[in-house]
Amino acid sequence: MRGRPRRRRVGRAAGQQRHTAHGLQSVRQAVLRSQARDLDLTCAKGEDTMALVPLREVADEDRQRAERYVGRVLNFHRVVAHSPEALEGFLALSNALRKMQLDRRLRELAYLRAAQVNHCQY
Repeated sequence: MRGRPRRRRVGRAAGQQRHTAHGLQSVRQAVLRSQARDLDLTCAKGEDTMALVPLREVADEDRQRAERYVGRVLNFHRVVAHSPEALEGFLALSNALRKMQLDRRLRELAYLRAAQVNHCQY
């Protein structure tokens, strides 16, 4: 048909898929909401922060690994659980860092400095 130009469809571009398998759609929505409200997703000095990403349950195997490496399942693990592959990699990295021969006091100093640089409470 000629005459009126075809309206361009609003939404996903051709070839884009919904990433609901690992919850990435909800992550994307949280980021878009924060951008629409002009929010900063980082910690703000002196303010209480709350995750903009829904927390996921961690699979039993990953839960056991987190408890073995860290002592408990942290909310950060539950955020990363949106992508099981990323959580697996993070837990492997955590385990490797835990095995490093680094003095406890120096490790704690590194944690404190990272929190200070990122304006996060520790």
